Amino acid sequence: MNNTENSDAKNLLIIGNGFDLATDLKSSYADFFIWWEDNGKETNLWGAVFDYYKDLGELDTSQETNWKDVESVMATFLTNDIREIATIRMYWEIKKSLNVATIYNSYINATGNLDSKRFKALIQLRDVNDKLIAFNGNEKRALRDFSFYNSDTDDRPGENMIAVGEAPHIEYQFTKKIPDSLFEHWYDLFFDDLHNLESDFTEYLDMCVQEKKSNMLFQKRVVMFEYTGKASVLETKLIDNEQTTNILNFNYTNPFRTWDRIAKYLDADAGLKIGDIKNVHGLTKDYAKWEDIDTADVVFGIDDKFMYVETETGEEVINDNLMKFTKTNRIMRFTQTTPNMKLLANVNQIYFYGHSLGAQDYAYFQATFDSLDIYNSDVELCFEYSQFGDDDQFTILSDRVEKLLKEYGNSMDNESKGRNLMQKLLMEGRLTFKKIDDSWKNEYNQMIF
Repeated sequence: MNNTENSDAKNLLIIGNGFDLATDLKSSYADFFIWWEDNGKETNLWGAVFDYYKDLGELDTSQETNWKDVESVMATFLTNDIREIATIRMYWEIKKSLNVATIYNSYINATGNLDSKRFKALIQLRDVNDKLIAFNGNEKRALRDFSFYNSDTDDRPGENMIAVGEAPHIEYQFTKKIPDSLFEHWYDLFFDDLHNLESDFTEYLDMCVQEKKSNMLFQKRVVMFEYTGKASVLETKLIDNEQTTNILNFNYTNPFRTWDRIAKYLDADAGLKIGDIKNVHGLTKDYAKWEDIDTADVVFGIDDKFMYVETETGEEVINDNLMKFTKTNRIMRFTQTTPNMKLLANVNQIYFYGHSLGAQDYAYFQATFDSLDIYNSDVELCFEYSQFGDDDQFTILSDRVEKLLKEYGNSMDNESKGRNLMQKLLMEGRLTFKKIDDSWKNEYNQMIF
């Protein structure tokens, strides 16, 4: 990246969970899920949802899973499958039948056909939690209007359904859409348990930070969290100039401010000159306390684009049930990070490290790119990565960058400019990649005793 003669120019460092994982903090979905098995998962509806997609083979719980995969599953569930699960639960209650074959042959589906593999996974959810049993009278009557059947013939479809397929594999689908209002209390139940999931995660992450401490030697000896020590070294390898660096942090921790305070106490070189820091999705309880912030909520959620649904007339409208699950809405309601920070003022270089560039966070990248006018300005983008595992991380990252920039290009007002955005950045030397090797770990090891 090029240094600038503008003394007011700043860097923007965007980091995701890969930064924490590089410091050996066990912040992955897989590590959390192992802990969560005995610490809240059993009574949380989202635990059942994640198991549901795992059974379908649509969610891997190995170390390769990213948090973006979990939030993608949340989006799929909330925008589609919650209706299927709610419908089949109500139908079971109406029919008073637990015979799987009968249920399958007379199965009703709110959105279309459902294959047997997904149906089998749905069955496993029927007794997952007492929270999913209660339905009020209005809901039952509303569903009967759609799924009315002749009790004498038992398996005859309702007047609002048509048969799909041939015996013995008959399925039914609605000819009319079941109104979302029928499932409103289901969204409320999952909304409450999403908050419980977030509370469980902040407890877990605070525990992970505190369980490992390091004795480090500067001008004085000091005991600090291993995470803070490693982060203080890694951060200096990500930036290659002396400009002030603002940080857009998609993690729930803030080791940078902690390190600044320790360095000041030690009268030591803090490394990077850190400006404003924004924890996009909130802070854990411990980090909120250390930053003197009253609230300590972390946020999981879906991208804003998922709250828009199409009506029968083709009009696109906001679904209130989905809107409350969006990250923007939840951040507005639940988090209180440092206010009024002008993170993007005078930024001429953006560094990315450890972020999966997933669709759930596209809105943030679009807002950043729009504000900095990356097509017409001189802003440079540097995507950094570390090699781990057997897969080539450069190939993975470059594919994600191409997808991100094409997605952003599609959102631009000028269609032709949007199509050539990536080529323009490459030709002007404003799109680069940088490998971060493991030498910083040796530097860290030399500092501990």
